[in-house]
Amino acid sequence: DPAAPAVSFDGLPSNVYYGQLVTFAATSENVTNPTYTYYVKKGSEAYGSAVTSYTFNDEGNYPCSYTVKVEVRENGAGDAKATAEASITCYKYSLMQNDHSNNDKGSEVAVCSTTNGSVFTATWNCPALGEYYFYVTKNTSSDAHTNCDYLNGNQTFEDGVAKTAYLYGDANGCYGHSYKLDAPRTGEYTFTLTLGDAISFQCDYPIALVPEVYLNTLPEVAYKNAAITFADYVTSVNVTQPEYTFYIKQKEGGSYGDAVTSKTFNDEVDYPCTYTVKAEVREEGAGGTALDEIEQDITIYEPITLYFVNKSDWSNLHAYAYLSSNTDIKNHDWAGEPMTDTDDDSNHGYDVYSITLPAGRYNTVIFNGGSNSSQTENLSINAATPYYCDGAWFATLDAADPLNLASDFYLVGNIMGWDPTATYRFMKATEDATVASTTLTLNEYSNIDFKLKEGDAWRGAEDANVVLYHDYNTVQITENADGNNIGLTPYAAGDYIFTLDLASRELTVTYPDGDPMPIPTNIFLAGTMNSWAPDNADYKFTVDNDLATLAVTLDAEADYQFKLVYNGSWYGANYNFNYYWNTDVDMVHEGDASHLFTFKAGTYTFEYTISTGKLSVRFQATTATSIAVSSYEYATLYSATGFDVPNEVEAYIITGIDGIHLTKERIYRIPANTGVILHAPEGSYDFYEGDSRYMGVDVSSNMLKGTTADQDIENELVHFVLSYDTDDNVGLFWPYGTGSSQGVGPFENKAGKAYLEIPVQAQSQGVIARRGFPFFPVADMPTGIESQELKVESGKMILNGQLLIIRDGRIFNAQGQRVQ
Repeated sequence: DPAAPAVSFDGLPSNVYYGQLVTFAATSENVTNPTYTYYVKKGSEAYGSAVTSYTFNDEGNYPCSYTVKVEVRENGAGDAKATAEASITCYKYSLMQNDHSNNDKGSEVAVCSTTNGSVFTATWNCPALGEYYFYVTKNTSSDAHTNCDYLNGNQTFEDGVAKTAYLYGDANGCYGHSYKLDAPRTGEYTFTLTLGDAISFQCDYPIALVPEVYLNTLPEVAYKNAAITFADYVTSVNVTQPEYTFYIKQKEGGSYGDAVTSKTFNDEVDYPCTYTVKAEVREEGAGGTALDEIEQDITIYEPITLYFVNKSDWSNLHAYAYLSSNTDIKNHDWAGEPMTDTDDDSNHGYDVYSITLPAGRYNTVIFNGGSNSSQTENLSINAATPYYCDGAWFATLDAADPLNLASDFYLVGNIMGWDPTATYRFMKATEDATVASTTLTLNEYSNIDFKLKEGDAWRGAEDANVVLYHDYNTVQITENADGNNIGLTPYAAGDYIFTLDLASRELTVTYPDGDPMPIPTNIFLAGTMNSWAPDNADYKFTVDNDLATLAVTLDAEADYQFKLVYNGSWYGANYNFNYYWNTDVDMVHEGDASHLFTFKAGTYTFEYTISTGKLSVRFQATTATSIAVSSYEYATLYSATGFDVPNEVEAYIITGIDGIHLTKERIYRIPANTGVILHAPEGSYDFYEGDSRYMGVDVSSNMLKGTTADQDIENELVHFVLSYDTDDNVGLFWPYGTGSSQGVGPFENKAGKAYLEIPVQAQSQGVIARRGFPFFPVADMPTGIESQELKVESGKMILNGQLLIIRDGRIFNAQGQRVQ
């Protein structure tokens, strides 16, 4: 019977990327003159028409599943002899734009397409000049993206310069750091993501267009005495390193004078007065004719301030001002501009709001609460009567509200520096009210101490150590004595209302609603460098997420003691910091003071990880000595300077000898004039100068010596230098050419190298191995015999239990394969 026909795909990938073109191929068995037909479907959809290739760029969420089917026929006719199906998963990289927040997913602005699955491109049309932030994400099927383009530290794109990156992601939707683009011109930008061992992400800028200069952010209206620096408002596009020149003139009848950089508008003219500002742009240093110029008018007005006495307790106060003869001239679209709470103790207990307008530009105003339900009539503006209260204009607030609503009590405390002139007065709601109140806005989570002041006398709590908090908010105020300070623990950010019963003198504090505000991170360095001040502003850490950083300048050769003060609590560690050996030390609450031994004067950087409570202290060394380690992974070092040992390098001294074995002791700081053996992978390593005074390393028993210059060593001792024997074993062996087969006699030691010197007493005890001291564990020194050979007959031998055949001077194994 003939074998059954079969068909299978040839080289069909299981994974592809958006935009990738795949050309199908297949092979078959037991089919005469086979021809193949291919079909593709996405997900559970039906197969489409026959194809020979397919570009995977369908709409939908990714990753997206496809099925490819192949049919084989004989001679291109008849029913299919055999079919096969295979699955393909298509992934999509997307170009995302966000607002530079690690937790902000942002939005997709383009799909990254590919033709080969390794180079992905996307284009984005820049609408305007400015800063933009981009990253690349893989797949869009959920908010928790599985992979994001991430670079350790935000970087700025340059035209066509690739940034090295790597892809990472997690199930919590972490999007990594963005890349910043300072768009120098509008147009289409091309982004390229290249995968491989070294992933890169780059951006190509659009071709330069016609140079243009703008004063689009220059205000149309300003007030007399305003000082404007024109460079703050000018931009340009399509100009390399733009250089600007500014001129100004009065619009009516004026002429441009010399170039200026700024203008204070205080001319003796009739206001309002309109000026014209001209900006020219050139390429920096190019001189010559301006590439582009623009003119824009600015009208200067005298200011007028209007006041609204908010007796009806409206919220969201706005003022809508306009010119009645031309309502297109207005201060803002409805409901106008927000008004400012004057927050003045002389406001008779009312909220008085103000707005400053250009005098003469508008003649009508409507005060409102941001909606049509709370608003005044159309009110005529008159500079002589700027206070509006209860439906009428007044020259002063006293004229608007003659009621005496002020009590004799003031709130005074540490939040205003105990300054009696900067106090909060208790006000009554009506003249006959028996209670008075004042409001204190707290934005910091810190303990507040306060008292009341009644006229010239201080009033406090009858009991000592009273602290108010959210569930304990009432205190009795003394009547005839100063009393004690009152503490206040804020529960949340917001307005705290202090209400005093004028008869009983009972004070109640009303706390704002809402969640407790988070405790801020206030971290200070306190120690002998600042007389143990717990809150010295010059020693306050800068906090960025989980890392607090402080850079301080310290003297040389000093022993500083210090602790950290974290939100008022002291943290320390019984630890000696040197500038080179100082990472990840646990700072414990109420721990002991630490010592910092400074070797050089300069900037010392303190880095405190808040979540782990670990502190590092770093000194920015300026020069390094490069030490090379050979492929044998060993080197020796001897220097008149102390060194810190890099993390990748092990350093040892030799403290004794037992037969062929060396007794080694690892050290982490190399004192000056001390020979060491270095062990590390092949490469060059930077050694920074260290402080030999505070090493804490006892090297008195070290048997390694050295010289800082090339020097002949001639004495009766035996010397061993770093080398390797005939079997390529690295270790300390007799130097070649010493003039003695026993290693005795002069030899030249190279500068900066260490050697092992065996004392005479050790020689006499016969503990010296004949060939030296290898750096690997052996029971005894090698004999030089690596194997034994037993010749059984001509042309054959057994070597280490393996039969070998010799034929014409060549060696073969039992299977006939040639061996070395």
